[in-house]
Amino acid sequence: MSPVDTIRAMYRAQPTRWAFAEELDGYLSHGWVINSPECFLMGREVRRDGTHEQITDPWFIFDKPDAWFVAAYAGKVNTALTLIPFRHRWVGWERGLKSGLRFHDFDTFQKTCESMTRSKTRSPLR
Repeated sequence: MSPVDTIRAMYRAQPTRWAFAEELDGYLSHGWVINSPECFLMGREVRRDGTHEQITDPWFIFDKPDAWFVAAYAGKVNTALTLIPFRHRWVGWERGLKSGLRFHDFDTFQKTCESMTRSKTRSPLR
């Protein structure tokens, strides 16, 4: 299954605010959408101190954004890290409507991802 098909299936299987096509339209107009055989990323710039409704609404425009909000992602995490067009101090997401919105320091998040990748690829003979 391709990354975009994985996201489509997620939107069908879980409760969401909008249908996939509708939310995709919002991010195409006011955010970033990256679709490749390796990953699918849909996100935008936000303010970490914005309300939950503002952050998760792809049509709401923030003045002076300070964070990335990732609305949907499928693929290897390190692939996403190489595709982000520029850095903000924070990166945030929510896992499902009930999990709550969480922001993480971008540098700490990147180091965690790199550490996870190294530990999975480390030779057991070392």
